[in-house]
Amino acid sequence: GWSIQLVEANQGSNENTVDFCNTVEKIRNAYPAFDLKTNTGKIWSVATRFPDHILGGTKFRISVWTDFSPSPLLLTQHAGCITHDLIAEILHCTAQSLTQEECLLSVCGSDEFLQNNHTLGSHESLRKATTCIQPTRHSRNLKQSLARMPGDDRRQFSVNQLFEDTGALRLMQQNLISVIMNYRGQVEYLLQNEQHKVDDVIEAAKAICSVLCFVETRDITDAVKKLHEMPLVKVQHGCELHISMCKPCKEAAVTELSMAISRLIHVYCSSFDANFQLASTPKSPSCAADTSLDSQLSFTVYAAHNIPEAWVNRINFPLRIKALPRETMLTIKLLGVNSASKNTQVLAWTCSPLYPKERLIHGSVLLSMTLYSTLTTTMITPGICCTDTPTSVTLQIDFPESNLEFIKLEPEERRGDLAEPTHECLKHIARLSQIHSLLLLSEQQRRILWFYRYHCNNQNCSIPLVLGSAPSWDRTTLSEMYAVLSSWRFSNPLEALGLLTFSFPDQDIRRTAVQQLENMSNDELLEYLPQLVQVLKFEWSLESPLVKLLLHRSLQSIQVAHQLYWLLKNAQNEVHFKMWYKKLLAALQFCAGQALNNEFSKEGRLIRILEDIATEVKAASDPKRKEVLKVELHRLQQFFQEVKVCRLPLNPALVVQGIEADSCSYFTSNAFPLKISFINANAPGGNINVIFKVGDDLRQDMLVLQIIRVMDNIWLQEGLDMQMITYRCLSTGKGQGLVQMVPDATTLAKIHRESGLIGPLKENTINKWFRHHHPLESSYQEAVRNFFYSCAGWCVVTFILGVCDRHSDNIMLTKAGHMFHIDFGRFLGHAQMFGSIKRDRAPFIFTSEMEYFITEGGKNPQRFQEFVELCCRAYNIVRKHSQLLLNLLEMMLHAGLPELNSIQDLKYVYDNLRPQDSDLQATSYFTR
Repeated sequence: GWSIQLVEANQGSNENTVDFCNTVEKIRNAYPAFDLKTNTGKIWSVATRFPDHILGGTKFRISVWTDFSPSPLLLTQHAGCITHDLIAEILHCTAQSLTQEECLLSVCGSDEFLQNNHTLGSHESLRKATTCIQPTRHSRNLKQSLARMPGDDRRQFSVNQLFEDTGALRLMQQNLISVIMNYRGQVEYLLQNEQHKVDDVIEAAKAICSVLCFVETRDITDAVKKLHEMPLVKVQHGCELHISMCKPCKEAAVTELSMAISRLIHVYCSSFDANFQLASTPKSPSCAADTSLDSQLSFTVYAAHNIPEAWVNRINFPLRIKALPRETMLTIKLLGVNSASKNTQVLAWTCSPLYPKERLIHGSVLLSMTLYSTLTTTMITPGICCTDTPTSVTLQIDFPESNLEFIKLEPEERRGDLAEPTHECLKHIARLSQIHSLLLLSEQQRRILWFYRYHCNNQNCSIPLVLGSAPSWDRTTLSEMYAVLSSWRFSNPLEALGLLTFSFPDQDIRRTAVQQLENMSNDELLEYLPQLVQVLKFEWSLESPLVKLLLHRSLQSIQVAHQLYWLLKNAQNEVHFKMWYKKLLAALQFCAGQALNNEFSKEGRLIRILEDIATEVKAASDPKRKEVLKVELHRLQQFFQEVKVCRLPLNPALVVQGIEADSCSYFTSNAFPLKISFINANAPGGNINVIFKVGDDLRQDMLVLQIIRVMDNIWLQEGLDMQMITYRCLSTGKGQGLVQMVPDATTLAKIHRESGLIGPLKENTINKWFRHHHPLESSYQEAVRNFFYSCAGWCVVTFILGVCDRHSDNIMLTKAGHMFHIDFGRFLGHAQMFGSIKRDRAPFIFTSEMEYFITEGGKNPQRFQEFVELCCRAYNIVRKHSQLLLNLLEMMLHAGLPELNSIQDLKYVYDNLRPQDSDLQATSYFTR
């Protein structure tokens, strides 16, 4: 009867959390530590597949460093050469005793290894950075390896790993055990003593309710009332007559109260994450209701617990909903009327999925309410449902008891008497498909696409446009959407990205999208991780196919695991999704193993120290700033004395062992960013210089640089190498992050300053600077060529993305001739304004001194026309991939970026890409 017993719940008390823990363990177990195919512990160089003819004529001059010679072995190899074959040549030339299978090639200055079965030209590190390599034996060095160990396989994923502050969970468990023990003692005393009053038992019951966030259910209220109203009986003890409670009635009342308390504990544990639960599930007092899919949704809002005293405490939410899809979110707002202004305002709100675990929500549910703030409808997803210990108002909702499960829909075509579309109609569909983004389609255009849905295919349309044009999410329409989807042939996996935006909440549609992404390699997927992390907000559960895909790939690739770690870490700054991302990060760390987690820990410490130093330097007065930096750098030196080596968050293959303090400084811009010169732990690599910023949101820079990398890859796939330099940039927290410094690069402003007072006005300034660095004509012509291509590439990039605030301080040149831009705080046409005048009025930067350099002071005037033609060619190549670029931007619309948050921002890029134009029309627009 009345006994209440708690037990440990290592994987959590909440059904969703338990299933998530089990799923994560199952994924990790699919990659045992002894499987050397997936658990090499090596960081492999990112490789991109290119068509065979693309790399045909390219050659690499390779320097091979060995332990047997003080100077490198120099080799020339075609870009199409397989790494495995290069190893054979190196072993032959150096007469080493290793076999091909025993040997790997590492990239000098890093912990990165070339992939043996890929071509040299497919490796990004060889194409963009260095052709300096080193042969090493293919063995697992236990001291340095990042591989998972057998001990990692034996670990279990528990609820404690999901939360940083597990002390709160333990304290609550201890408090609850304590008050239950007190309640048990009071009940035993009541049952054994006829004269004992019930007040002590009731107070003990209230203590249990207070530990459970002051929630008192109707069952407890009714049981307490019955205990108070128990009938009294006269009992004869010898000569004395006593008045006491009826013993059977007393036992029955106490049992009823204990069962009510047990049900409260069960509801609490089911609603929120706890590390305890009842030893046995109590029976519900309610009988099953006669509920079917045709019934109206009904529930009772029983109470809002723990509300502030100033609020009215009598609240009713009558709500009737019929025929809702599986992905329905129930949102409840608590409204208050301002006594002075009589205006209604939202005091708190909460939400819950209607079909958690494919079953209609039932029984009593506790929901933690969020105070005052609100969210747009598109952001109301299971990801914001808070299941950690409630700290404010808690809403108790009683749903009818039912066992109703969602009936899965089957694909069903309903062509009816649809006539075959005319040739003109099919051409119109193809024109509509060129809009590429569902958000840019009008209602009329959507109606046309849906009307002709069975005549759309991957030749004349895209699947996100067709499915997104469906008029509703009712069962009939959804079954037709499934029919269209089941017969669709995807042209490539990237087409499916559009099905993962907030426009598609349906789980089966999202599952199909993920099935397409599974066809991508780890290296290909790596490029799109920022978008995939963002759309995790719109997943229906932590066990979704997308979550599973990311965890699987993190176990296959350290590059994926490392980038995913920092993306999830940074995403925790999004307040409403903090717990969602925190649980995903915990799952990633569980899968990663102890060795990689140790690296994450060191990187986190490094960032915290850099943040402290940057904050101190920024706060210091101008005269003391240098001295403050000098003192604060000692903290970094002490850090490296302790940890010896640390990987950089920018790139896990870059290992550093200290700093060169004399080369560290700060920049004099508003944020006073630090320049830190790290000592490379891998010989013969030089120092690694990075910038650390506090006070700047680098997520926008990350996005722009990612889009530029995507464009560069598009050009390379077409055989066009625009000599683009894209440096690494990483947001490591709110308003802070790291930026890679490109070696041998300087700003155009500095070049101007070195040319004297009138340097900026001279047309030959750039030309003289390159002549100074390249006395040999062949070297100079190579620099001209690099500038010619890279300048054209950046003209196209800045035009399409509307990069603003361009001036000589954020345009840089390398000594090898490459031009590139930095600082992307303003893009998509959001230019700085002087009154009503835009600061940036030119669509891209191409100055007279750049033209002077390209044409060699007018000696080769035809080069300017060639430059324009190159720009137009590059522009038209990118336009063919408008769908991919628009999808990537659309997936980031809800990332909280200051200048990408509306349909108008998306339309800006669409208008610049002009996907509906012919190449001739687009060229005319670009060169206008």
